Amino acid sequence: MKTETLVRGLLFLAWLTFQSLPAQNGSALLYDDSEVAEIHITIDTTALQWMMDHVDSDSLHVAQFRYLRDGVDETVDSIGFRLRGNTSRQSRKKSFKVSFNTFVPGRTFHGVRKLNLNGEHNDPSIIRSKLCWDLFARIGVKASRAAHVRLYINEIYYGLYISVEHIDETFLRRNFFDPSGNLWKCLWPADLTYLGDDPDLYKFTSNGRQAYDLKTNTTADDYTELAHLIRVLNLTPLSSLPDSLEPLLDVPGVLQYFAMNILLGSWDAYRYLRNNYYLYFEPAIGRFHLIPYDYDNTFGVDFFGVDWATIDPYTYANMDGTPRPLGERLLAVNQYKALFSHFLDFYQTRVTDLPLWEAHIDSLKSLITPAAEADTFRTLDYGFTIEDFHQSYSAAGYSNQHVKTGLKEFVNLRNASLPAQLEFPVGPPLIYRSDYQTTAGDSFRVAAAVFAVNPLTEVTLQVQTETAVVLEISMQYQPDPNPCRVERADRWQAAVSFAAGPRRYRIYARDQYGLHMTYPRQGWVSFSTLQEDAPVVINEFLARNASVNYDEAGEYDDWLELYNRSAVPVDLSGMYLSDD
Repeated sequence: MKTETLVRGLLFLAWLTFQSLPAQNGSALLYDDSEVAEIHITIDTTALQWMMDHVDSDSLHVAQFRYLRDGVDETVDSIGFRLRGNTSRQSRKKSFKVSFNTFVPGRTFHGVRKLNLNGEHNDPSIIRSKLCWDLFARIGVKASRAAHVRLYINEIYYGLYISVEHIDETFLRRNFFDPSGNLWKCLWPADLTYLGDDPDLYKFTSNGRQAYDLKTNTTADDYTELAHLIRVLNLTPLSSLPDSLEPLLDVPGVLQYFAMNILLGSWDAYRYLRNNYYLYFEPAIGRFHLIPYDYDNTFGVDFFGVDWATIDPYTYANMDGTPRPLGERLLAVNQYKALFSHFLDFYQTRVTDLPLWEAHIDSLKSLITPAAEADTFRTLDYGFTIEDFHQSYSAAGYSNQHVKTGLKEFVNLRNASLPAQLEFPVGPPLIYRSDYQTTAGDSFRVAAAVFAVNPLTEVTLQVQTETAVVLEISMQYQPDPNPCRVERADRWQAAVSFAAGPRRYRIYARDQYGLHMTYPRQGWVSFSTLQEDAPVVINEFLARNASVNYDEAGEYDDWLELYNRSAVPVDLSGMYLSDD
């Protein structure tokens, strides 16, 4: 249907012009880190004590929520309030979850249904996870947003917290054009090993919870897509793994996740601990996305005697010696290993090199220092003093218990050790991102991110017309001069004009030794240019209309408006919309 072309155009423009698609729900206020907001929770003291006595319970208790920052003072009654976390539930400085829609179904606060208030008891700097989320945003990885807040419960100051965006349907709507798919929260021991073809085999529990916990479409409880992904990942011969896996999984996104975890020193994740990530299956494209999760154990925090600042990015470490097929099988493919190395090299020089973002660290530290100094709860678990708070940012000489280095020291050590470790196995070029845009008239534009170990000699757009003639158009290397997003640095583009009608395209890349690749690896990408003088156009549309505009029957249906640009009536008999 024509809306597919519209969506593709929007995707292309976001990728081509490198502007993030804006959040439409007003939630940006909650993650604006220009000041430290205050959150006040008022709850019955008996309920609060019950929570503290039953730390493993997820029971939500009725409370009142008040949010204050410059120019904003808003109160919400009948919110749900409970403890959250895993091992942090046993800490003295607790973490909490706020739910706006448990007792008032459908309600949101500035567009969000939940807030995660993390006490960061492991981290004397109370900033490590916030910096990780900021870096993910900088490189264009879909991940949670975060901001510091002061938390008060019954007017007692519980300390400086980090409010981290909850990953749920609201997050999916903000980040994906099709948010209707299955979202799994993957916790230990979610190693993605093959258990069999039966989807129900992946519903197993460990420590009283599901390792692959379905968070959306729970009534259907359908694990078919997850089981299929795991089968392909584990059982496909390595020689054909790219052909089989790329249609099912955003492989470059996974490699970006692995690369950033190396640079951040994040071990409480898939490769070391088979823990802490989400998988989202986006139905419109039939592909999984990996979403990062939980980043307090980073930048020199270690409980296992591993030097995360010098660890080999390829052999890495494995807590229990069990398989990690997502890492092991991807990095056994030379093209993927080279792309992983490329991401490491790019992010180390363009993103995590300390002079590039030290001012951001220092600015946030200055902002949160008064709230940290007043936080007595942060001292209760490990005895961290205010001197620990300040020194834990240092570039040299800090160590206290599980915090082996200062934050800046870890960044410098990791960046210094990495270049000598990088490996670039020889293999064909890899076209790892591509999208296109068609507009009314005859315009067709294509962008592609292409990486090759050896110099490229050719990147060509091949277009097959309706008469099966294949046209070849040379693509031009047009990188963004100062990007933080690697696909911008690797960008090739082409534009061509056609008369209206259906066509197909693919992209061919070749290096100086004749090694080559075609995108897609099999087949073509179909597209259609639009007739410029088409009399009927989509004038307006409203998707996910839950409570905005109702129709004459009082119902909140999604809708679109057609407009006839001509001076004569147009017969729409036989026309219809379809999701096919």
